[in-house]
Amino acid sequence: MPIIISNISETYSRTGRQQYEVKLNDVSLATFEHNSEDGMVECIRLASEALKGVDIDQKVLDHQRHKFDKAMYMILSTINTKE
Repeated sequence: MPIIISNISETYSRTGRQQYEVKLNDVSLATFEHNSEDGMVECIRLASEALKGVDIDQKVLDHQRHKFDKAMYMILSTINTKE
């Protein structure tokens, strides 16, 4: 399973504060801010700090439930429109 740290800032910049998201596959686990000038090692350290206290198993379970609920809604909507 890939762990992804993505810059999710509205305006990307190699300088200044930027907003980041930590994901496991497509499951968002945490967000944090990072000063770009501080480098990648600091970014990874801040990502690990952002994950402290996060119940990763629960986040994954919630994400799966949401996807299931959305799929069921789509199926039921299709069935209801055919009647």
